[in-house]
Amino acid sequence: MSPGSNDSEDSTSADKVAESLIKAFEERNTQFVRNSLDSYAKEINGTVRELAKTVAALSAQMHAQQATLSTVLNERATFMSLLYKHDFTSKEKAESSNTIAEDDVTDTKVSKLRFKVGKQRALVRKAVRSHLGEELGYNFPFSKEIAEVNYPKGHKTINFTLFSGEDVKENAAVHIARFTTQCGDLGKSNLYKLKLFGSSLTGAAFGWYSRLKPASVSGWDEMEKIFREQFGKIEAEVGISELSSMYQQPNETALAFLQRFKLQQARANFALPEKEAVNLAAKGLSYKIRKKCFGNRYDSIGDLIREAT
Repeated sequence: MSPGSNDSEDSTSADKVAESLIKAFEERNTQFVRNSLDSYAKEINGTVRELAKTVAALSAQMHAQQATLSTVLNERATFMSLLYKHDFTSKEKAESSNTIAEDDVTDTKVSKLRFKVGKQRALVRKAVRSHLGEELGYNFPFSKEIAEVNYPKGHKTINFTLFSGEDVKENAAVHIARFTTQCGDLGKSNLYKLKLFGSSLTGAAFGWYSRLKPASVSGWDEMEKIFREQFGKIEAEVGISELSSMYQQPNETALAFLQRFKLQQARANFALPEKEAVNLAAKGLSYKIRKKCFGNRYDSIGDLIREAT
């Protein structure tokens, strides 16, 4: 056998092996996809079954409430019929001078029916409240007394900056500060802030707010506390030591450094007087910039930025 024929046979064998490997790989991938789709289909079917159960339960509740309401309406119709009959009978008896005893019997029937209808209405109100909440509406997380407090005369709706709790860039502490500022004069009152706070929330944050138990929040301080606990970022607090250890980097411009300093100052866990902030920021500038600014007085970091840049 010639060397050429051996090479041809080896090439054919290699092709067959390659085809077998490709076929096995494709079959394996196909099986993996099929298994994944089966698993996904089972999850969807399970979810659909749960939704069907929920819909069935809600439908049963709705039919039960409709039946109760229908009973009340029927009782009311009967009551009105008897009431009309009673009035007509009373008029007839007055004209024909019939005995008072018969009139008393009708009065008793009407009174009993009125009591029964009132009781049925109370049962319906109780059933609907248990499903939808008190007074067939939304219950605030603060007391009814606070909810009934009126805003000062001339109060207008405030267009708050909304907090959703869905953006990683959002900051609960910053939102509280901005909300208080946007409240204007009402921001001086914890009671008004408590009433207005829900209007500054949207998305997931408002969903959390709406699920708070009725009358579970005693005041603004508690509302701020639980809001910060729910949406506050887990990040290191900035103290005086962090600010005093900030320095302009070799490839950093004076403007970039001072902006970075102001950002950290805004995140500080204490109120830093502007004069001290200017001194700390100036100390962190490069030697060349410090020399340029030496001997000058600056009332704000803004003044320092204008001089340094």
